[in-house]
Amino acid sequence: MKPRQALQVSLLSTAMVLALAPDGGAAQVTTTLRLPVYASPGQLWVGPGGELQGVRVRVLKELNARLAKDHIALQYVVAGDSQLSVQQAMKDTLQGKYEAYFGLIHSRAREDEGFVFGKEEIYGIPTVVFMRAGEKFSYGGLASLKGKRIGLVAGYPFLDDVKGSELQIDRSAADDDANVRNLLDGRVDVIIDNLTRTGTAIVRLKASDKVAYAREPFEVSRFLVAYNKTVSPAVVARVDGVLKAMRESGVIKQILEEAVYGPLKR
Repeated sequence: MKPRQALQVSLLSTAMVLALAPDGGAAQVTTTLRLPVYASPGQLWVGPGGELQGVRVRVLKELNARLAKDHIALQYVVAGDSQLSVQQAMKDTLQGKYEAYFGLIHSRAREDEGFVFGKEEIYGIPTVVFMRAGEKFSYGGLASLKGKRIGLVAGYPFLDDVKGSELQIDRSAADDDANVRNLLDGRVDVIIDNLTRTGTAIVRLKASDKVAYAREPFEVSRFLVAYNKTVSPAVVARVDGVLKAMRESGVIKQILEEAVYGPLKR
């Protein structure tokens, strides 16, 4: 059995897992929420051997350890030999193939589509303005980007609600690596994206000395658990409570430092 197949088998496709008590008595029901796996560089990806990697895997492991006493588990399900797009992962969750999406940015439009968002964030990641290191400037809001070509990966939500502006937006890049190459080659002047995703692409392309980013963030992206409407409010509330305790105790901050910001600093 291939590693990825083994992983998929281990992540049961049923939403409720029945476990017999050690003494053979009454069975205990564990509520298991299936999660789609989609490529989110710096946060979640599937390694060459089929193993899940990224900061979200580490946060989820800690979350599940704390939810075990409540008989609740959130489990990633790998879809065959490929990682889903964000759009497909959202669609499949709403259609019931999965129960929840671990790490979705809230929007009213997504609520209108049918998502129920938890109240507690998993974590927040700054979205920043990247620029070539030799052409640094001070970012001070959208007005400071006028006259500059802004590179956005196709499908990313940033600047979607900016209508009729004088901003020059280039959405031709299919992925983060292509967007960073556009910046390095001068086809765009800046990139807007969250620090981990484009930061990971910059490290991968060995361009850390060629790219800088503004200290003032464009915004802070708050990643939440988004559920479809089959999940009970009691489960949503319990997951919220555990995430809040993890954040307030500093556990999530420590995981982010070790898994995200540490590698970007090196």
